[in-house]
Amino acid sequence: MPRFTAKRHEQILTKMIAKVVTRSRLSDVSDTSTVKHVLSAAARSDDEQYYQMILLKQLFSLFDASGDDLDERAAEISPSVIYRNPATKSAGNLVFYRVGVTGTVVIPVGTRVKTAGGIVVVTTAAGSITAVSPAILPGAVVGQNSGLVPAVADRASADGNVVAGTLIKFDAKPPGVDGVTNPTKFSYGNNKETDDAFRNRIITFIQTLARSTVQAQEFAVLDITDPDTGAVIKFSKAVEDAINRGYTTLYIDDGTGSAQTTTPVTGENVTNGLTGPPPNSAVGGEEKLKLDEKPVKEGAAFVLTSSIRGVLVPEIDYYVNLASGQINFTPALVASEVITADYTHYTGLVRLAQKIIDGDPNDRANYPGIRAAGTLTWVRTPQVLIQNVDISTVLEPGHDGDEVRANVRTAIVEYINTLGISGDVVRNEIIRKAMAVSGVLDVNLFSPANNVVLLDNQLPRTTSGNVTVS
Repeated sequence: MPRFTAKRHEQILTKMIAKVVTRSRLSDVSDTSTVKHVLSAAARSDDEQYYQMILLKQLFSLFDASGDDLDERAAEISPSVIYRNPATKSAGNLVFYRVGVTGTVVIPVGTRVKTAGGIVVVTTAAGSITAVSPAILPGAVVGQNSGLVPAVADRASADGNVVAGTLIKFDAKPPGVDGVTNPTKFSYGNNKETDDAFRNRIITFIQTLARSTVQAQEFAVLDITDPDTGAVIKFSKAVEDAINRGYTTLYIDDGTGSAQTTTPVTGENVTNGLTGPPPNSAVGGEEKLKLDEKPVKEGAAFVLTSSIRGVLVPEIDYYVNLASGQINFTPALVASEVITADYTHYTGLVRLAQKIIDGDPNDRANYPGIRAAGTLTWVRTPQVLIQNVDISTVLEPGHDGDEVRANVRTAIVEYINTLGISGDVVRNEIIRKAMAVSGVLDVNLFSPANNVVLLDNQLPRTTSGNVTVS
């Protein structure tokens, strides 16, 4: 891929001198020579153009742009959704007080109160002190304090986040009021979002785009390599549940039809790490625990045993999320209860793909997750359907029959074994592949008699032994 590389004046001038010397009779290129002065001027002009190109490149780089240029880059991504956060005003509550306890004092909306340093806040609602107003401030009695009166800073800035007890002065003291204070800190004031903070938020926003769509899930796992085995996910197909919206099954395969690998687990202590007593047993009240391994293989034996209740009944005593390995107990566990589990979990590509979809809470940098909150995706391998083919050939004169038939068999096997998940086996494609073999004059396809239409969770495959060529 071409990459822009800026050049400096010295580099440009050196190349110019070299070209002039090799392509002309000029040889005086000393610092005082006319030729070098002319070439140096041209080189400086080129140097300035390179500099301007660097600046232009920075203007359109999300990682280098700043100020208004960064705002424009954000607007190009999604103008109505991602934009720089403006400065915000701090907010909090004031309490007005008086010495006496009789009558009613009104604190109007818009009353301005300030710190000794001049930070001003303005009340946003009316307040009052009545003879029955409860005491709020230390040392006060009934009838001396107002309630909490909300106020905001008059200017948007983090400077408005003043600490408690600092708003004590008035621009104009309301009649009957002797003093004011803020019993708690004012908060939520922010300066205008900085370039670095805005840039990080833009990057985070981009990473969240198109999450959990069918296409996003399929794309996310394609060509991923299992570091332990070297197997690669070559096919993926996400299928949404037509009734239970938000539930998706993602089928994957490495091209061989044998991507599924599993490992059994026996006697895992699900309550391991809980403090009991005794240690590694329930404290009491636990409703959610997780298995050590995930995802759990569906259809395989899954047994939870309680040290108190015996074998637990699924969907009565517990519910299990096979993808995440989370177990929800109903009712909650009791003190000293120990739960053990026997199950089988997926390994290899299925486990890796599930990790990519769900994300890893302990490694969000490498596995941020694709699945949206509130949705559930199960990674599975498709059902492999072995295809039987029976075809006869008419050969052109002069060709070796055994060699041609072997080539036809190879062409058909390659066609079927390169089909993806739910890829239909088309009769005309089988015929076309056979006819494309050198030496074949005509063919007659007996089986399959019709196109083989596969379901979303099926994968067509075959072997040389399943393809008969006569």
